[in-house]
Amino acid sequence: MSSFYVGKVDFPNLYDETGKIIREEVVRCLRIGYNLIFGPKGDIPNEILHNRLIMEQRELLLNAIKSGQDQIINYFESVGIQKNSEEMILLVKNLLGLSSTSNNSGKTIENFVQELFINRFKDYVYTDMAHISHKGDAHIDSPSGMKFLLEIKHYSYPVDKKQVDKFKNDMNSCNLFYGIFISTKSNIIGKKGIDYEIYHKNGNTFNCVYINNAFTDSGRIECAIHLLESLYKNHNEVSNSETLLNEISKRIHTNLGELNEIIDNFCSLKQGFINMQKNIHKILDEYYLVLRETEITTKQKITTIIENTMKEVNECDVAIEYKDSWDKVYEILDSKNKSKLIFSKLSDIFCSKGYNIIFNNDKIYNVSNDTNNYTLKLTKSKVYVIINNCTLEYEQESNDSGYETLKIFL
Repeated sequence: MSSFYVGKVDFPNLYDETGKIIREEVVRCLRIGYNLIFGPKGDIPNEILHNRLIMEQRELLLNAIKSGQDQIINYFESVGIQKNSEEMILLVKNLLGLSSTSNNSGKTIENFVQELFINRFKDYVYTDMAHISHKGDAHIDSPSGMKFLLEIKHYSYPVDKKQVDKFKNDMNSCNLFYGIFISTKSNIIGKKGIDYEIYHKNGNTFNCVYINNAFTDSGRIECAIHLLESLYKNHNEVSNSETLLNEISKRIHTNLGELNEIIDNFCSLKQGFINMQKNIHKILDEYYLVLRETEITTKQKITTIIENTMKEVNECDVAIEYKDSWDKVYEILDSKNKSKLIFSKLSDIFCSKGYNIIFNNDKIYNVSNDTNNYTLKLTKSKVYVIINNCTLEYEQESNDSGYETLKIFL
């Protein structure tokens, strides 16, 4: 049986609080590493099975993440980060892991949080520590003198207790007594909204603030910083009294519970507003299509009406020009003659088509225009219109279809 040395500095999670190595954790880590490097042998560790499940469902997870794209963009705008549309689209793709040029969305998140501090907390100094083990993602120096550790997780699934324990160990190894743990778009197991925890180790007291779903409301990060600032300001008064420290912790939890309820209600209201805004835009888009179609139809109808009106005006002008000759014939017709009314209707049709009438003989008239020459014959009760070899007969009982037929011929 061989042995090897496991350094506490490099592998702090493999030791318990008394400084004794946890053999079960060492064996578990070896099994996971062995299976990953040399392939499965025997029972496959749950961590590897979980990783395989995630890879198999990657497309489903990406679709779920994509659905939060609008929420992320709204969050950028709420925290005052201004970017043009191309930069915004690229940044969102990087955050969601959808960009072919981005293999580390966590780094993009850290850059985003750093930019948040530059815009919203201008007096704070942000030092990137993500490239150094056991230092957290960043160390923040406050103008008040407080220094705190910042840990950022961008998981699409809940952050487990191991990550929280690592956060605490990093605070301890850095000798930083204040820390903020941010989960950008998921919950932290065992924590609610904005949560607070006092952590004791090696005679030191650590103040930890946790933020679930930080993207849903930018104000949560501000609340966490203000809370740490208040604790730092009064740390001399409370650090020597365990009773006072516990009482303050209880009050913080009570007040944070009320604050979380307010934030949840506000987030629900904001999400309702966003949904309503989307629905309004959708309705307006649909209404615009109807409006546009109505506009086109109206223009077409207006054009048709104008064309028909101009046509009728032209016909009236033509009718007026030839009306005198027809009126003269109408006047000489006997009022008792039943054909007089028929003649009046026919004269309107012929006049509108530009036909003149000339008396021939024995109640026979020539009706002509520049190209055609027809004959009109009147009797006491009927009128005959002779067009080439066709004769149209009209009497007082004739319906409108007969007159329409004449219009077709003319």
